[in-house]
Amino acid sequence: MKRPCIVLLALFAVLTLGGAETAVADVIYSFTTFNAPGASGFGTNAFGINNSGQMVGSFFDAGNSTTHGFLNTGGSFTTINAPGASSTIASGINNSDQIVGFVNPTMLAQGFLDTGGSFSPIVVPGFCCTSPQGINDNGQIVGFVGGPAAPNMAFVATPVATPESSTLLTLATSLVALLGIAWHRKCADRSR
Repeated sequence: MKRPCIVLLALFAVLTLGGAETAVADVIYSFTTFNAPGASGFGTNAFGINNSGQMVGSFFDAGNSTTHGFLNTGGSFTTINAPGASSTIASGINNSDQIVGFVNPTMLAQGFLDTGGSFSPIVVPGFCCTSPQGINDNGQIVGFVGGPAAPNMAFVATPVATPESSTLLTLATSLVALLGIAWHRKCADRSR
């Protein structure tokens, strides 16, 4: 008697639930479009966004020959032009407002890190073209490298701690003192 009850219970469950799967709600988005001030021709491209909603990207100027990077902070645009570059593309931003990107994309692309307007080069040794695409909150940078005749390869750049200048000064002073003590002892040994 127990067996038919279990079968009936299972049949009832299948018919009632209909083999229902766990439903996951689809995400609904609202969309906002924008152009950077001064954009024309091919327009504006956004590539990165941080948790504060700050966006980075690039826009083409009137002749479609030069790209400029931008930072959009809630509708307030700041143009990003890396020093000495004919074109700049900002491609990633982290929550510390550090921006990565690359310059001269049609020629030999070289990467940059923009920290509060101070630009540092990001160049992977052994490759002609470095194109950073994103930066996380630990300062790790990802992107791709390649060359005219080589396929692209991905890279990750991890910051390496360097001693502060005061630490280097202390180390140098300590080494000089140790050398002085060794020299003094050597001279004292010779005079005996």
